[in-house]
Order: sequence, then structure tokens, then C-alpha cells
Amino acid sequence: MMSKRTWTESQLSAITHRNSDLLVAAAAGSGKTATLTERVIRRITEENADLSRMLIVTFTKAAAEELRIRIRDALTKKSAEDPSDRSLRVKLLMLNSAQISTIHGFCSSLIKENYSALNLPSGMRIAEESETVLLKKRVMDKVIDMYFEKEVPDEYKSDGFSVLFDSLIKSKTAEKLTDVLISVYDTVSSSADGVKIIHRTAENFKSVEESGFFESVYAETARKNLLRVCKHFIKEYKNLINSFSDDEIFTSKYKTMLDDESEMLYKTELCCEDGNLKKAFDIFSDFSFARAPSVRGEYDFKEVVKKVRNDLKEERKKLLPYSSFANDELKSVAKDGKLLFECMHKLISLFCKLFEEEKRTRRFMDYGDLEQFAYRLFYDKDGNKTKKAYETAELYDEIYIDEYQDCNSLQDAIFSAISKNNRFMVGDIKQSIYSFRGAEPYLFSDYRTEFENSDSGRAIFLSNNFRCSENIIRFTNLVFAPVFSQNRYIPYK
Repeated sequence: MMSKRTWTESQLSAITHRNSDLLVAAAAGSGKTATLTERVIRRITEENADLSRMLIVTFTKAAAEELRIRIRDALTKKSAEDPSDRSLRVKLLMLNSAQISTIHGFCSSLIKENYSALNLPSGMRIAEESETVLLKKRVMDKVIDMYFEKEVPDEYKSDGFSVLFDSLIKSKTAEKLTDVLISVYDTVSSSADGVKIIHRTAENFKSVEESGFFESVYAETARKNLLRVCKHFIKEYKNLINSFSDDEIFTSKYKTMLDDESEMLYKTELCCEDGNLKKAFDIFSDFSFARAPSVRGEYDFKEVVKKVRNDLKEERKKLLPYSSFANDELKSVAKDGKLLFECMHKLISLFCKLFEEEKRTRRFMDYGDLEQFAYRLFYDKDGNKTKKAYETAELYDEIYIDEYQDCNSLQDAIFSAISKNNRFMVGDIKQSIYSFRGAEPYLFSDYRTEFENSDSGRAIFLSNNFRCSENIIRFTNLVFAPVFSQNRYIPYK
């Protein structure tokens, strides 16, 4: 029986946790599908949960079918063990209609039930990808021609088209511009904010043009990056000095130099926290690193000191551009950036309008439309949840989403709209492979951080690998440990 299987402590926690959102960070080969299946089986057999009130979303149709088969096999086995339990046979019959599908399958069902609310003609089909690609190119070519010929409707006119063209296209061909702008459209289409992202970027450049960098919205990003570096290396220097404080050679040769560098980091950190970003960057960028004293002989601390100092210098090199902008020069760049993104916003908006009209004429949707229409059903123009979102949320007691590391912000918003703190989200950020389709793995890591630091949910880690040999596991850890910051990396076991 499935219940006789020996589960790890983490697997058992994922199976039995109730009453809040749950994020399961599941390493490759850690038994995540078995864990998810066991959780569903226990819910419907031991706790009498209603399978029809579960929404189970996988990333592919094959994965959805595999999960359905696993649940069917488990129910069949339990039914054979207890033939008198008629409820198990009923649950088996209900399995065929259970909502186990891809997110596009879920969105498609939702849209079919709400054609009128979305002002869509009934019976719209899902287009083949090749059909969508050709239509995109045709419409984008038309839009670009309209801008070249200055035949754009008034509301979409822009003075920045020449800036956009010159900035994006080195080869100066409209054909290349088409590809670039379609790529921009694909990117913003996978976001809950859509073309508003481009408009916000134009506004951000406007703030730089008017106020300079250190008074702009970008200053906060720079502050966070500098503060992160300071805090990290303050800790590194403290650990380094404490580790070798008993070594007379280290103390006599290196301690003064390291104390000076630590002091610089503390001063920079204090300015960041006080909001004096310009001064913080002046301190950080103007500091002159002393040459390390010569020490003869082999000492453990020599290579450690060298590595920590070199790492700090590399991080400083990445941050120096923030402090190197001359204000007049930056404002000129920001002016061009504002024009570019204002034009791009209008151009992509016009493309969206014409592209949607063409699709409606042909009575088809693409896969991106499925998510966009679902989002429109669940959120109003101000981003507030609609009555439909609350009604849909009442249909589900539990929402299971597999491969969450490959979700985009639009998909995340859809799941959030119908959630009642009842999501089971499973994934592995190291296995995110769909960034070219708009996947945003940081969503997964943000949930992890949120749940680790609040009571809004719980994060559980399945790090035991049951699939690979020890050598492969060691090699994988060796590769990934430097890629992920130390406090975010959970090694395989």
C-alpha cells in the first residue's frame, strides 16, 4: 500500500501540512510527484475531501495525465483492499472529471464559460503557434510602416520613433526592428501589467531627466544593491578578522588594512541607511585599497584574505557606473530614453489593438490570450479583484500548482486571485528552463523568503535526491553553490 512507504520528515510535512499556503522547494529526484499524489490521496480517502473542489495545475498535458494515472492507481489499490468502501469507487468515477490540467487548460475552460463577459464571439479556437507567428509579423510590419509613413492615428503618434529605430537597430533594417518589437510584445504579454511596464519605464526616465539619478526612482535600486554589498562584506570581514585574530603574523601585517576597509564599508552602509546615497557612493568609489603587505611563508589566511578583498573589488567594479554619471550627460541620456520608451509604449499599444482585431476577425486566440482573458475576468482596470474572482475562489478548497519556478507574473496573479490561503506550490528554482517564455523564477524565491519570515505561509524543502549517485549529487552541488548566494542555496543530499 502507498501508506506503507517510508517518507522523509520533509515529505511527510508537505503531505500533512494544512490551513495555509505551502511552498515546497523540491530538488530533482526528491519524490515531489509522489509527495503531491500522496497528499491528494490522503485528503480524499482519510479526510473525505472533495476531489471536485481541488484545482490541480501542471505545466504540461503529459504531466497532468501522469498525475491523474497515479491518483487512479492509488485509488484502485485502496478500493481492492477494501471492496466494501463504495466511496472509493465513487471517487474513481469522479476522477475523470477532476480539474487536473495545464494552466492553459484551466484558462480555456474559464473563458468558454465567460465569452459574453469578455465580449468575445463564442466558439473561438486556439491557433497553432505557426499561425500566430505569421500574423504577428504581418501586423507588426504594418505598424512599423505606419510610423515610417507617419500615418499613425493621433493617439498613437510619437516624436521618438527615430530615437527608437536608431537605438534598437544597428543594421538599420525594418525587418530587424520587427523581430525586436515582437520580442518586446511577447515579454510584456506575460506580465500582469502588460504594456503599462513600458509606460512606467518612460516615466522613470522622465524622473531622471528632471531630477538627476540620485533623486530618481532608480536610486532605490542602487541603494539596495550597495547596501547588500556592504552588509555582505561587513560580515565577511568580521568573520575573517575573528578567525585569525590569534595569529600574530595576521594581526601585525593584515589587521590594520582590513580594519580600514571594514570602516569604509560601515560608513557606506550608514549613509545608505540614512538616505544619503550620493555620499555613500562617493565613499565607496573614492576609497583606495592599500597594497597587501608581503608575508613570506605559507599561511592559511593569505589566500582567504586575497579572495575576500578581490571579491569586494569585483562588486565595487559592478557598482561604479552608478557614481560615474555626470549629471548633464545623464539627463541627456534620460531624455532619449524617455522618448524611446514613450514611442515604444504607443507603438506596442497600437500593435496590441490591431493584433487583437485580426485575431477576432479570424475567431482565434493564442496561448497568451488565454492568460490575459483569465486575468481580465479576475481583475478590474484598477487591479482590484472582481466578483468573478471571489466566485471562482469559492469553488476550490485547495489549489495545487506544479513547476511554480516556471510561472510568470500573469499566471501568479491568476492563482493569487482565486486563492484563499490554500495554495500548494511546488518547484525547484534550479530547474527553471522557460525564461524565454516569460518564466520569472524570482516569484518562487520571493514566496520562499516571505514564508520564511512571516506567518502568511510555510516553506518546506525536499532536498534528498533518490535518483542519482553520490558522485552526480556532489558534482551538481559543486556547480550550483557558487551560482546561488549562500543563504538561498539548499544543496542536494
